[in-house]
Amino acid sequence: MRPMLPLVVLLAGCVADGSDAVPPLDTVMTQLSFARAEDGVSRGFDLDGFESEAGGNTGCGHDDYLTPDGSGGVDNQIARLLPILDDTEARALEPTIQTAVNDGEILLMVEFRGLDDLVNDDEVEVVFLRGGGRPSIGNDGFIEPGQTFDKRTDTPPVVVLDATVVDGVLTARGFESIDIPIDIFSAEFTLSVQQASLRFEFGDNGEWGGFFAGAFPYQPVLDGLLDAAIDQGLKDLLPGVFEGFSDIDGPNGFCSSMSVTLDFQARAAFFFEDDSA
Repeated sequence: MRPMLPLVVLLAGCVADGSDAVPPLDTVMTQLSFARAEDGVSRGFDLDGFESEAGGNTGCGHDDYLTPDGSGGVDNQIARLLPILDDTEARALEPTIQTAVNDGEILLMVEFRGLDDLVNDDEVEVVFLRGGGRPSIGNDGFIEPGQTFDKRTDTPPVVVLDATVVDGVLTARGFESIDIPIDIFSAEFTLSVQQASLRFEFGDNGEWGGFFAGAFPYQPVLDGLLDAAIDQGLKDLLPGVFEGFSDIDGPNGFCSSMSVTLDFQARAAFFFEDDSA
């Protein structure tokens, strides 16, 4: 395990040979959870370009949320579904995801290329990819910073070229798909968050956070849960719930996808140099 490097070294303007190359800043997501909503307010992004209202012609007839600063159009329909799932055995989903993060089964990593200013930078390349290896867990119960991981070659990296940093917050839009493998109740499926956007908030102590949002086709998730060893009452409930709560049109033109926002915490990490994405 490589020791944690100060950010002043990671983001130095020049390397020792005098060139202008800036080494990538690699990070690993140490905590993952679904973003909740309260009083019509939620973190997230406007994914479909509409400010939808209940019963309207956009958003499959579902209300959008406001952002904490009052902007409209936030799509995070999973936030309406979570209170229903919290009353069933499906409430184990989030703890299961966190366990998988700590065990190294879900190592979502973000690499920032060309990032030379954590406060304001108008041109950053952002790479979303999966890491491999079993992490060391600290006394706080989460992945310790400064560890080195493999790059998973079975999952291709997803790249956004034109991200920007404004006042310490990076925004990147248009990730093709961020895939999160889920293994719960003896069922395995992939939560495929498509056309995702990322908000990454740089702190001054290496403890970073933010959220990413997108829409996932619900049918593969539903199929996986229906094959799982769960209560029959929950199985009977799920098809109508997923169909009724979907708010994003899928490729077939029907409301076959559901918007989701995932909160995260992140820390600095490294990749082994002899691996390639």
